[in-house]
Amino acid sequence: MTGLKPLVGPRGIEFLEYERPAAGRPMPADVRPNNLVHWQVTLVVDDVEMAAKRLRPGPYTFVSTDLVTLPDDTLGFTKGFLVRDPDGHVMQVVEQKGGPN
Repeated sequence: MTGLKPLVGPRGIEFLEYERPAAGRPMPADVRPNNLVHWQVTLVVDDVEMAAKRLRPGPYTFVSTDLVTLPDDTLGFTKGFLVRDPDGHVMQVVEQKGGPN
């Protein structure tokens, strides 16, 4: 186990390494956001178009067919896309309002 303990502030950060269980199964392809096993990570990037360009050649399955412009910027996001990681978990990649574009 490896961690960092600051002189002031929070108690610290612990770094963990998780290994895929040998008997594990991939995430089912038909999992929907209202399923109990659904898990979604939101990644905020400066340039969502560049992020999509870098992810496309990799082992990722794009859920979104293209970049989506988000009409309601209540959360401060302007556009984004959904992509599955190699284990099948959904990642929401969004651009913060005021980014380079």
